[in-house]
Amino acid sequence: MAEYVHQTLEEMIPELEEMKEIGLFTVKETKNILKKRESYEYKLRQLTKTKSSFLNYIEYEKKLLELLKIRRKKLGQHTKKRDVEKAIADRIHKLYRLVTLRFSEDISLWEQHIEFSKVMNEKAYVSRLYGQVLKIHSHNPDLWLKAAQWESSDEGNSNHELAREILLKGQRVNPESESLFLEMFRMELQLAKVLIKRKAILKISTNETNGENELAPELRLPFIIYNKSKEIFPGRADLHLKLLIICCSVKEGRPLQDLIVSDLEESYPDNPKVWNGLALRYINKIKTVSKGHRKEAISKCLAVYEKALEKLPNDEMWSLCLTALLGLTQRAELSRTEWLTKSTLQLSERAIQLGFLSDVLYIQLLELLQQLGMAEDLLAVSRLATKDHPTCVPLWHIRLRAESGQGHDKLQDVFQTATKHVSREDSWPLWELMLNYLTNINIEEVQPLVMKACRSVTAQLCKPAKVWYLHWSFQHCGIKELRQVYNSLKSMRPVSAEFFRLYIQMESSQLKIKHDLIRAAFEEAVVEFGHTQSDIWLNYIHFESAVAKDCVKSAEIHQRALLGLGPQQREKFIRKHVLYCL
Repeated sequence: MAEYVHQTLEEMIPELEEMKEIGLFTVKETKNILKKRESYEYKLRQLTKTKSSFLNYIEYEKKLLELLKIRRKKLGQHTKKRDVEKAIADRIHKLYRLVTLRFSEDISLWEQHIEFSKVMNEKAYVSRLYGQVLKIHSHNPDLWLKAAQWESSDEGNSNHELAREILLKGQRVNPESESLFLEMFRMELQLAKVLIKRKAILKISTNETNGENELAPELRLPFIIYNKSKEIFPGRADLHLKLLIICCSVKEGRPLQDLIVSDLEESYPDNPKVWNGLALRYINKIKTVSKGHRKEAISKCLAVYEKALEKLPNDEMWSLCLTALLGLTQRAELSRTEWLTKSTLQLSERAIQLGFLSDVLYIQLLELLQQLGMAEDLLAVSRLATKDHPTCVPLWHIRLRAESGQGHDKLQDVFQTATKHVSREDSWPLWELMLNYLTNINIEEVQPLVMKACRSVTAQLCKPAKVWYLHWSFQHCGIKELRQVYNSLKSMRPVSAEFFRLYIQMESSQLKIKHDLIRAAFEEAVVEFGHTQSDIWLNYIHFESAVAKDCVKSAEIHQRALLGLGPQQREKFIRKHVLYCL
């Protein structure tokens, strides 16, 4: 093994000598390079070869190439690149060949080799590598796709004929591959676009059409692929729509686009998603449309939706339509378009009357009304929304905000109604809104209401209520009231870790800190959460060492934490404590 390694290293000596001679590396640096390569070569000749042995060697050589590039730029030295860089690149290629030969099932290794060849601008080598990997992984449509895209691209060989041949071969091997069909259709459309533009520039006209379809000769191949896709993927509305989207991206494919639209309307008259796709094709690229043509595009979209709603007046069709329109009103470039807003509101009103507006769409509509400052409409629609979706918390939340201007008694009635309909687990946002409202309007009613929430047996309600009550009592009543509230609430289970943290934080913020009260709170917290939450122990240790200046107690707490925490939490605690001590 040593003989082969030394023979390989001797072959590298001329390359290293050139590096040293032209001043790219010093004598010491070239020795280090040789030593590093020697270690990698020995690893490659072990009985059990691993991917990492090859990849680490390749990565080292790549970094060496990058360093050479930097050194050459710095020194202004660009001679003998063939003797230096070419030798390193050939070594990397050799290593990739060896690793892909041994681990040929790993596609990522082939892709890395291809990517390196692209970086080195070795186009012929890339094509050869794609040919090799496709022989082994012929049932991988993505590889056929990438090979064809490379051959047809400007960065590649710009060989559209070869790209077409690759896609056809890939389709024969993978006859059910959707991605290959879509790429074939896209590529043929792009080629047709080039031909049509060329004819226009040269002012060449032709009267030849494709029979009943009246398509230009250049669109025949895309048309054939489109028809073939309908045969191979019957009933696939989603694929049909993807073909339409590709066709819409090519202006010259308008005749074929019209034909696809006609087929979609005929084949899927009862499919809401198809109608949605037909409408959205006009606004998918609304940002790129000039201001003068935006209204026309949106009007066409609205016309398709109107036609769809006549044929399919169901909740799915209404939802798709209003989702698109409400989304349009939120776009910056269309946010102040009055006619669009008016159309959206009119359609929303019709959907409400028919009972087709979902809770999500109600929320979007209410947000739009709020942005427009339509307070009366906001209130009226929020009432309808909670009537249609009585268990939706966000809708009740919006309605409570809207009802706040109708008087205290009215708001109380709405709040009582809301809490009866929504689940207690989700109701805290409504309680919080009501408590904040009472804080500003009638502070005397706050404590009875918050205590009602704190006494709830539902953890999702009582836990945040207790934290809120601590905040409120400290801000509005002071530290004495805070201590009374804390003492009354701590025995009410369940409580959260945030409840104890907040109280400790507030006690610690006083000018004269009462250590005994803080220690008592920490002790209660570790009893409740000390077996699962390492941060409580760390905070306790920090308090004793940094605030109370009692290192003995700090050490005792550290030992208690190690005994009280579970295995995973104990490891986390040890790591965090070490970082804290550094």
